[in-house]
Amino acid sequence: MATTKKPNNYWDYDRCYQEALKYRSRGEFAKGCQSAYNKANLKKWLDDYTWFSESASKKIWDKQTCEEEARKYTTKSEFHDGSNGAYQIACRNKWLKDYTWFEDGYQKNIKWTRESCHQEALKYKSRGEFAKGCQSAYNKARTSGWLDDYTWLSCRKEHTYEEVYEVARKYEYKVDFAKNNRKEYDAALSHGWLEKFDWFLNGIKRTGERHRKWNYETCYQEALKYKTRGTFGTKSGGAYLIAIKNGWLDDYFWLEDKRINQEKDEIDCVYAYEFTDFNAVYVGRTLTIRKKDRDREHLYMNNDAVAKFAKKHNVAVPKPKYLEDSITIKEGVEKECYWIAKYKELGWHVLNRAKGGSIGSLGSGKWTHDSCYAEAKKFKTIRDFILQSPHAYRKAYKRNWVGEYVWLEDNIKHSLDYYTYEKCFEIAKKYQSQLEFRRKQNGAFNAARKNNWLDDYVWHKRAFRWTEKTLLEEAKKYKTRSDFARGMPGAYEYALRYSLLDKCTWFDETKKPNGHWGYDTCYKEAQKYKTQADYRKNSLGAYKVSARNNWIKDYTWFEVPTSKWTYEVCKAEASKYDCRRGLYKGCRGAYRKSLEQGWLDEFYPVRIRRILDYDTCKELASKYKNAKELLANDRNLYEKLRTSGWLNDFFPK
Repeated sequence: MATTKKPNNYWDYDRCYQEALKYRSRGEFAKGCQSAYNKANLKKWLDDYTWFSESASKKIWDKQTCEEEARKYTTKSEFHDGSNGAYQIACRNKWLKDYTWFEDGYQKNIKWTRESCHQEALKYKSRGEFAKGCQSAYNKARTSGWLDDYTWLSCRKEHTYEEVYEVARKYEYKVDFAKNNRKEYDAALSHGWLEKFDWFLNGIKRTGERHRKWNYETCYQEALKYKTRGTFGTKSGGAYLIAIKNGWLDDYFWLEDKRINQEKDEIDCVYAYEFTDFNAVYVGRTLTIRKKDRDREHLYMNNDAVAKFAKKHNVAVPKPKYLEDSITIKEGVEKECYWIAKYKELGWHVLNRAKGGSIGSLGSGKWTHDSCYAEAKKFKTIRDFILQSPHAYRKAYKRNWVGEYVWLEDNIKHSLDYYTYEKCFEIAKKYQSQLEFRRKQNGAFNAARKNNWLDDYVWHKRAFRWTEKTLLEEAKKYKTRSDFARGMPGAYEYALRYSLLDKCTWFDETKKPNGHWGYDTCYKEAQKYKTQADYRKNSLGAYKVSARNNWIKDYTWFEVPTSKWTYEVCKAEASKYDCRRGLYKGCRGAYRKSLEQGWLDEFYPVRIRRILDYDTCKELASKYKNAKELLANDRNLYEKLRTSGWLNDFFPK
């Protein structure tokens, strides 16, 4: 039974109260009557419905409750569809592997032959059903060219002109036709029949009476239906734009302007998530009414910096600390930058990936019809408008306002004959360098370059270019090729490109022969430096050999920098990870210190690789009841059995 649409002010306090009595929780209320729930939530009436059970509306999923919920289902897909919240928590914490009662809901490694595809296709009446019922078999048949052999499978229905005409006659707009009868609309579009359906009233470019609909009186009557400018603009965009263009919007005094004033409205706040154990912090800003929503986003969004850091280090997300509250958006932008800088000064590691000071989607309200019009007045060409005020141009282009800026000249692509010597000379005068000239006026620059006129623009600053003479003079300042590459990378690249390095005969060979760095040579090399950092920076090859063989402890003259990474701290940090790679990714400082001091072998003893022959595999596999249990406990052994073809020998189907 079709439900009638409720009018705009239908849900008052009493009606929402009566409707809420039908449900036991907020979740059921939201699902059962979304419009009433939204109204009650907006007006903060939900707290009055004391019979709502909080446990039913918002359940906290821990390991025990997730397992209890998972026992209601037999497959992972059913668990996902039936209780997505519990599934996501279990997936994130890697508890799914403990739910051994789950059955595989799909077939693995099916090799579709011509015969098996033929037998599968017999179950369906059309190609569409075949594709939905067994995608893998359908793909194999399609790529192999077997679909034409399945003559009983009907292809897409071909609609005749008469059928499409009868359906299209029901609608006044093409949009309604496309939404409600997509197949017939596609057929009309592909056969070119839409042009013959001349009764359609286009919802964008109106003609005849519909184009003359929005005058002062009709716009006035349309605006009376709404209470705010925002709803007027979203519900009746055509009338709203006409009213703005003609300056009638101020006459609609009953329309409230609820747009945010970034300099007056005190609706912003600045917050921080402090991970004190790791000396890390995330600083952000949001509207005060969005505090809870923003906190929830930081908890559950996969790409969020706070959630990623907490998951990486296996810690809980701390509660937000509100540094500034009830301030304007303009002040919030400044305060966010201030607190980021302050935390950095105090030695905190700031997790923010983007620079502070962004106001996000709130900035979209700046460019209205009037402000875009005033901004466009500053320019003579569309190109200048785009380059110097891209946000205003994007807004004007999106709203189709650019056509009103009749004074803007289109950018015409001129041929090289168009740019004479005099024209290029006058254009080049506007710029101080060749680079700026090329970026802003590429056509004139190319013409001047092809005709060798660039040398006449003596006021242009030119980038320094290396010649053989200047390069050799620069290279004499260095003793080795590596020093030359570090000190002057641009000159070194030029020397490589034009094979000039062989002419620098004073360079020592930087590449040492194999076995050059022994104990004595590393000892002599290390004596040139005061600290390990200098040793590593200037002689990386010798440093790596010294660190690998733990010879650095013999270089007693090295100044020991104060470091927080002591043996106990590194050992505690290494205990959080299963392997060296995990420590390297999770805590680079502890890894480097352990590598330098030779502690890695103690923290992660070298594992002896198993020799997996047939008898050894048979002995190891006998510990498990079936292949599924083997896969869960020893994946390497499982892969060995599968690739060697021994899996069926030890676990017959």
